[in-house]
Amino acid sequence: MPFIWISPHGDFDRLPSAIRRTLYRVSQEALANVARHAGVDAARLTMHVEPDEVYLSISDRGKGFDPKVALAREYNREHFGLRSMRERVEALEARATF
Repeated sequence: MPFIWISPHGDFDRLPSAIRRTLYRVSQEALANVARHAGVDAARLTMHVEPDEVYLSISDRGKGFDPKVALAREYNREHFGLRSMRERVEALEARATF
């Protein structure tokens, strides 16, 4: 599946390794979810590294979903994609929105 990568804005390399690793893993899971569920052949990943914050956005023009339903449903299944992404981000005392 081809993905559209929008070059990151800011200095990604200045971030601590734990934050870089979390951004990588969350991006990896989100793009895997696009490939599995969205029904599209492209997605956009945008990252802005600011002095005190990092913004990561993954979007596509796929089927869409209700995050509340998906998070509730995932609790009872073997797949924990959204929940895992949220837990990784919250472990850094940050916030994830879907």
